[in-house]
Amino acid sequence: MGVTWAQLLLLLLPVLAGAVIGIFPTLLLERMRIASALRTRWDQDLQRSCAEFAACTRRIIDLAEEPADNEDALEAEHRMLQVHMAEVRILGGFDVQAAARRIVASTHGLRMTASTKPEDAAQHRSRTLESLFAFYRAVRHQLRIPDADKLAPMNPGTTI
Repeated sequence: MGVTWAQLLLLLLPVLAGAVIGIFPTLLLERMRIASALRTRWDQDLQRSCAEFAACTRRIIDLAEEPADNEDALEAEHRMLQVHMAEVRILGGFDVQAAARRIVASTHGLRMTASTKPEDAAQHRSRTLESLFAFYRAVRHQLRIPDADKLAPMNPGTTI
């Protein structure tokens, strides 16, 4: 007895239906995987770049506390901060870029007043530290870190 086309079609119909039904979850999972990879592909570079930017900011703050001998080093660090700012602009979102820009502006004021006006330098130092903490929060938000707004103070017993 031979197999007719109708019998063959009845045998293949469940296989074809299963393949068609199975392709949708596969496509959906693949799209989700690609979207996740796209969201996280720059996270490591962003983290490195922002850490270098923050470390440079801390060096500027430290150098500004003893400006008499450090004017050249302070200028060099501020130029380096501009280089790191370019990287942050490429990798960071708008909030990260805006926070970094505030740091650059406040460190510029700190650099300008460090040796001539100590009382103004203290105000710029405070503003720079506040901007640095805003930068930390913005970066932590972009990196999707849980409790991104919670930061320990820089020194025990202080609010910044």
